[in-house]
Amino acid sequence: RPERKKTCVIVGAGIAGVSVAYLLAKDGWKVTILEKNPQGAARGMSFLNGGLLCPSLTMPWTNFSAVKLAMKAMFTESTVKVKPSALLDGYLWRWGAVFIRNILPSNVQANYTASYDLAEFSMGMMAAQPVVPA
Repeated sequence: RPERKKTCVIVGAGIAGVSVAYLLAKDGWKVTILEKNPQGAARGMSFLNGGLLCPSLTMPWTNFSAVKLAMKAMFTESTVKVKPSALLDGYLWRWGAVFIRNILPSNVQANYTASYDLAEFSMGMMAAQPVVPA
């Protein structure tokens, strides 16, 4: 029986998503990239970060002070708004429970280590596969 081609979906067409898609396609994968921004690729965090992947900034922002800041932003005059109907969404509450579990001090170190390892791997992949201008 013939071998099936490996397929994957990449969410986000920023620098990381496009880089991973490129390397997977080069390795023979069938890749689909999903991007929510109608203006095109690299218009979200890649744009805001100036296209930089920075392994020195790996400490997860997920901590209790971030939760306090987010709650304050959601319920005061700010650009972040929460529709009251969203508070009835069971998925939001399940996501929130997982989020809270991951910001407990006992889990922060593991998340930091995973983020650092991913950043280090990404930097190695970028160094091994330099982009050649067209």
